Amino acid sequence: MEGETLFGFRPPNIIMHDKIEAHEIAAGSRGPDRHITIKLFGSVQGVGLRYAILHKAQDLKIKGFVRNEPDSSVYIEVEGPKDALEELVNWCRSSPAWSQVDKFEVIEGVVTELSPFTVQ
Repeated sequence: MEGETLFGFRPPNIIMHDKIEAHEIAAGSRGPDRHITIKLFGSVQGVGLRYAILHKAQDLKIKGFVRNEPDSSVYIEVEGPKDALEELVNWCRSSPAWSQVDKFEVIEGVVTELSPFTVQ
């Protein structure tokens, strides 16, 4: 559907590439791990966000990494159960730590067996 996003959100500040319909995600909610990348834009560097993401990912028991990008965004690549990834997306969307998330991208990819979560 036009305007739909990965987990059913459609705020105007979300950009989606390779859209995935919500019913496609729901099929794997308790099944195998999923792989997503999240890119956060706004006031997201130099505010403790990567370490806040690290702690949230550890709490959710998901694997992956977070890093600052040269374009002043924050890049997150994660794998885990659909419910945990959905919670991380919701949490990132809320501008955690001292960040101000103006927009973000969420893209689903292929599971690659990432390592325990780290800050790069």
